[in-house]
Amino acid sequence: MAIIGLIFVISGIYPKFTGIIHAYITYSFLSYCDVIDGGDHLASNLTLLLIPITLLDNSKNHWLKNGLLYRKNYYLKLIQKTFYTLIHIQVCSVYLHAFVGKLFIDEWLNGTAAYYWLTNKYFGVHVMFTDLTVKILSNEFVTTFVTWGTLLLEFALASFIFVSRKSLKRRFLLFIIAILFHFCIFIFHGLASFFMVMFAAATIYLIPKNINYQVNFKS
Repeated sequence: MAIIGLIFVISGIYPKFTGIIHAYITYSFLSYCDVIDGGDHLASNLTLLLIPITLLDNSKNHWLKNGLLYRKNYYLKLIQKTFYTLIHIQVCSVYLHAFVGKLFIDEWLNGTAAYYWLTNKYFGVHVMFTDLTVKILSNEFVTTFVTWGTLLLEFALASFIFVSRKSLKRRFLLFIIAILFHFCIFIFHGLASFFMVMFAAATIYLIPKNINYQVNFKS
């Protein structure tokens, strides 16, 4: 039933109904699945925050339009902007928490954390790539670059909540870098569902809403 519900969500039909279904499924998965990761928590939070927006969307299908349509109704616009802002704060807090948390770990500060994570028996790269990974990360400059580069990227992503929505080139550039970063996590650590969630979160967070999709508010 969950798969059927998600097929309707992906199809885009009547988002005012499928938005609720989506939130219910992600929350249920988070509550009852034995194996979860941070992406499952974020998916549940984001789909919950999207409900007020999808409830006000009168589109028959959310794939048919492009560009956010603003109506004259002040209250509808206020609801939409409020919950998009809450979503941005949620995604920002994820990157900020990831950055700040690492500042209290010696391995992240001295630039060696990437070596330990990527060669870890349980969380590192696949065994067939272990020897190659060890050879590459044995170079202290590579290890330091990957480690501190991760910190710098997470800080940059968190700080972009203060960057103007009109800075399209910088936002798209950081979006591409963020997706490549999360894809590398998927490849090296095998966190496929986490990659999917962060891809969606980065899209909402970094790409201005009037560029990518339309919410059809009728006043």
